Amino acid sequence: MERVKAGKLEYMTELFNRYHQPILNYLARCTGNLEDSRDLTQSVFLRILKYRASYDVSKGFKSWMYRIARNILHSHYSERKICTENIDNHSFLANIEVEENTNHEKLYRCLDQLNDEYRELIVLSKFQGLKYKEIAGIFSTTEASIKNKMFRAMDQLRTLFYKLEN
Repeated sequence: MERVKAGKLEYMTELFNRYHQPILNYLARCTGNLEDSRDLTQSVFLRILKYRASYDVSKGFKSWMYRIARNILHSHYSERKICTENIDNHSFLANIEVEENTNHEKLYRCLDQLNDEYRELIVLSKFQGLKYKEIAGIFSTTEASIKNKMFRAMDQLRTLFYKLEN
């Protein structure tokens, strides 16, 4: 990213190749719509290019990139006047390939039932593999706050999952 910031735009291809799939996965899990997520992924990389001068090396690229993705996601909902709480339950199952494993299906159904913030935290941490420090940068909060919220999110997910088993 430092090279792109310095004006060597040919390195943007490398960034896109490296990070477009994780960003697409993140957006798809949040929107439940693969086609919209593809468009939003393109918007993320266009915005990275547009705002390359604002990139701060000390903050880390992944946090900066996911913050852009998160902002685009929220803009997408406000432009369409869609409230994330009104997204159809089980939308993730309809648009994302899920293994034919019952536990996986249960997990995705339970994720659908979480509030947006908890779902997003779990997606970033467990599905995208981001560290709590990186997530704290995305949410502009402390690592301790993220750990606390993550504990609550996982506890709620666990409770929902075991309710489905009974």
